[in-house]
Amino acid sequence: MPCITAEFVSHHDLEKSGRTWYYALCADVHLDTGITILSFQACEQYFLQEGEQMISLHDPEAERRYFTSMWLWKLKDMCIRTEEWEAAKVWSGRKVESTNVTDEHIVAATITSLKKLEGLLILYVHKLNSRNADAAVTMMEIKSIIKDAKKMCKIVEITIPRYMLLKAYYWMIRSQVNVAMKLLKKLQTVCKKMENKMIYTWALHCEKAWSGGISSLHTDKWREISENEMLDKWDEINVNNSNMIIFTFPLPKYIL
Repeated sequence: MPCITAEFVSHHDLEKSGRTWYYALCADVHLDTGITILSFQACEQYFLQEGEQMISLHDPEAERRYFTSMWLWKLKDMCIRTEEWEAAKVWSGRKVESTNVTDEHIVAATITSLKKLEGLLILYVHKLNSRNADAAVTMMEIKSIIKDAKKMCKIVEITIPRYMLLKAYYWMIRSQVNVAMKLLKKLQTVCKKMENKMIYTWALHCEKAWSGGISSLHTDKWREISENEMLDKWDEINVNNSNMIIFTFPLPKYIL
């Protein structure tokens, strides 16, 4: 029902931002839960059809989320097809002019920033594993976003669980396994208090994956489903009775 409502509003919104938010949030649902409302191709087609016409002066945050989520989706898919990492640059290259974030958009802007952080962490692991000298540059950007996100999370408390999850991933990448695991335990407690079932499920998955408690069959499930959906021609699916499929964060080869 919420998805139907969002789609209806998107097509009846006088501002382009309504439709942009619809496609951005469809991407977000897949990224966070593995449930696909619209395929990647369907979300991509929106930009191919609208082009620069989708830019909204009223709500530029819609474009930032759309481009960031499409970039992150492409990065996660590239974990399957490693030869196509360059394709993600098409989305990372799409920039929306930065403006002062208003109180109205502060929650959305903070979440978008954390999604960018997630993508940079995944990209950093890829660069490490491929011995790319630019890995150091990516890490500098990661640290900058973590610093800013820490401040913003004190204001936008709803984003604390996502920030903690990504911070645990950061420490895992930095070979601080004990620190990462302790943070995941703390995160689970926070999620229970805040009733954030999605991040709680993600935290449990990471804990099992990082401690070797999940088989490769389960760790690759999100990627396999995503790969099959990328090859399919359909645009929409029925999400009734769908279960969450958690993406397994890639790790540097020296940790595996």
